[in-house]
Amino acid sequence: MVSEVADRVEPAAGRFVSIRRWFAGAVRAQEGRAFLWTPIVMVFGIWTYFALEEEPALLAAAAFGVVALGLFWLGRGRAWLILLAILATGFVLASFATGRCPVAELEAYLEERAVAFLERPEALALH
Repeated sequence: MVSEVADRVEPAAGRFVSIRRWFAGAVRAQEGRAFLWTPIVMVFGIWTYFALEEEPALLAAAAFGVVALGLFWLGRGRAWLILLAILATGFVLASFATGRCPVAELEAYLEERAVAFLERPEALALH
């Protein structure tokens, strides 16, 4: 019984090692090219923000900002830390961009347009 389980686990462990080696080789192949990954990683940070179920508190964005600064400071010479800092920066930028949006004014505008549409559809003609 134990040998049967060991026979099934052994190939799986071998696959894990080969995937890890492949990933390490892929990372090594990108050495010196971290700058090219900057926009992609920043977009992942922005997506992370918008993937959240609820709007995070401003304190969370500030914490991510502090983490980003710390990673930039510690990441000198380590591209993966700089990329993590850029990811956190994308999160912070998305947070501040949505925080600047005048929600109350936007709701009033949308409500006004909806009432205008229900009362006078021709009033919504594009200007």
